[in-house]
Amino acid sequence: MSFRGRGKKQRKEWRVPAHDWTAWLKEHADLVAESSLPPSVLESEDHWWDFLEHGTLYHHEDTSFHVGELSIKEKAALLSLLMTAPIYMGQEGIGWDLIRDLIVAVKQCESL
Repeated sequence: MSFRGRGKKQRKEWRVPAHDWTAWLKEHADLVAESSLPPSVLESEDHWWDFLEHGTLYHHEDTSFHVGELSIKEKAALLSLLMTAPIYMGQEGIGWDLIRDLIVAVKQCESL
């Protein structure tokens, strides 16, 4: 599945001010930790948006991490983190992929 990415100019319109970005990370440090995201994902809000849009930071040389590597528990924590700031759920990107993955996991558990 591919998504049409936002340009940097368009991202700035959606961006949380830098001081709010830092405060949001601190306020939800427990969910950040539970999600086991590598530091490069949260290095900047630009990295965060790239990750949300693509599920990876494939064009950044320091990581090959992909959201698919997370466990169901880590995906649930990441979804909970996204839900604390609905702007990050957006209309595209990994928020909806996480919901799909969690629904599939629940259905698999129900069939056991």
